[in-house]
Amino acid sequence: MQLKRQFGLWTAVALINGQVIAVGIFLTPAGMAKSVGSPFWLFFIWVLIGAMFIPATAS
Repeated sequence: MQLKRQFGLWTAVALINGQVIAVGIFLTPAGMAKSVGSPFWLFFIWVLIGAMFIPATAS
């Protein structure tokens, strides 16, 4: 029995969505660390942005 090799719409959407999330997780912190320069400020910015999103998740 031979299986058909093809992607459906939902498989393609899931792959692209996973790539977008991976870019956000792995590339954004490196770029921020390079531009900010200080580990303290990097941590402070991440905490500040996280605190800003708390009301958005509560609604």
